[in-house]
Amino acid sequence: MPADTKKIEALADSLRAQIQAGDFGVRGRIPTVGDFTQEWNTSRSTVYYVLQLLQSDGLLRKEGRSFVANHPKLILEGITENFERFLKSQGHEVTMENIIEPRLEAMPSEVAVFFGQPDGIKVVHRMRKQGVKGLPLRIAENWYPASLAGQFVDAMKADEHMDVLGAIKAAHGVFIDHTEDELEARLPSTEETHLLDLVSTAPIVEIRRRNLADDGTPVMFNRVIHVGAHFKFTYRYSPGHWK
Repeated sequence: MPADTKKIEALADSLRAQIQAGDFGVRGRIPTVGDFTQEWNTSRSTVYYVLQLLQSDGLLRKEGRSFVANHPKLILEGITENFERFLKSQGHEVTMENIIEPRLEAMPSEVAVFFGQPDGIKVVHRMRKQGVKGLPLRIAENWYPASLAGQFVDAMKADEHMDVLGAIKAAHGVFIDHTEDELEARLPSTEETHLLDLVSTAPIVEIRRRNLADDGTPVMFNRVIHVGAHFKFTYRYSPGHWK
C-alpha cells in the first residue's frame, strides 16, 4: 500500500457506497480505470489500489480487463435443502461443474477423523464448483456412505445436477434429521483462488458438516468452501444455556 493510504481508503469507501446503493446495478460494469483517473484526479496506480481493495472485499470482480459490481450478498439460513434450487429461487442461472467426478473410494484418514468415522470406510466422493452464470460461489465436497449412495455413482457421473439426497430418501427411506456444523473463516489456498477466481486476500468461509438421520446414521459428510464476500450466514435456534 502506498503512503497516501487515507486517500485510497476514502475513495474505496465512496465507491463501496455506490456499489451497495445499486448505482451500477447487480453485477453491472463500473467505469474504466481511465475514467476513474479523470473523475478522481489521481494516478492510475491509486485507482488500481482502490479496485484491489474492493475486489478483496468481494464487491468487485474481474471480467477480462473490466471490473463489474458484485452485490448484493446471498443470505443462507443455515443449511439449504438444495443449493441449486435456492439459487434458482433467487432468479439466478445456475452453473455446476465436477472438480472430482463421483467415485467409490475409502474416505481419507484426516476426513474420517474429523467426521468420527473408522479408517477405510467406503464412501461415494463428489466435489463440485457451484455458482451462477459468470460467478463461482463455492466448492462443495461431499462424501456419502457407499451403502446408501453406491448404486448412484453412474447416474451422478451422467448428471452434475443430480439430487443425491433425494435419491437416497426415495431408495432407502433415509433422510437428514439433524446436522452438526463447524465453521472456519480463513484465506484461500492457491488452488481455491484459481477455482473460485479470487484474489489471495479474499476471505472464504469453510463449513464442515455432519448430516445425520434421526437414529444417528450418517447420511452425508460435506466440506463446503464459500466465497465469504458473497454470503451472509444466519442461524436461528433455541439455546438452553440459561434454562
